[in-house]
Amino acid sequence: MRVVSTLALCLVLAFGLAACENEPDAIDDLNDASFELVNHEGEKVVVPDDLKGNVVVMGYIYTSCPDYCQLLMANMRNAYEELEGPDDVQFVSVSFDPERDTPEVMNDYREAYRADGAEWEFLTGDPETIDAFMDRMNIHYEISDTLDSDPENYLINHTDAITLIDNEGRVRDYMNGSRTPVDMLVEDINALREEV
Repeated sequence: MRVVSTLALCLVLAFGLAACENEPDAIDDLNDASFELVNHEGEKVVVPDDLKGNVVVMGYIYTSCPDYCQLLMANMRNAYEELEGPDDVQFVSVSFDPERDTPEVMNDYREAYRADGAEWEFLTGDPETIDAFMDRMNIHYEISDTLDSDPENYLINHTDAITLIDNEGRVRDYMNGSRTPVDMLVEDINALREEV
């Protein structure tokens, strides 16, 4: 009887260790969070709840950005096209400049990047929620002093990142937004798609 118990315990431990080894490496599990944002059409989007079920490719931008955001958007756009807009991948661009990036402004930006598929959301929100969301996503930004003197040509120093979130709402990877090769981005997106 003791042998059976020991054997059973060994099997349980072995199964448990194998299950742990097969668990994905999550950087952060967003399932304990709820951020109410607004999309480019003025509709409420709750992150992560409304994005679950899809692999999420999330970039962080402001529409007046003269450099990195444009490169990040080009990378996301190229990955979107290479994947042929699959219905199991949700592309998301979130502004950390909500006072200027209203839903209307985000919609114009979306159209300029030909990101008009249902698989691509452009999100903004109230400043407090955006601050909390960016903090949770480890995105740092600081608006320069030039905004008051030149509101048309201001700069925001910010993290240049694309975040990959799996279909269960877990952050799985941070990539350099403007410099990651598109083929690497597509490869990592496909790896998450294959886990399902």
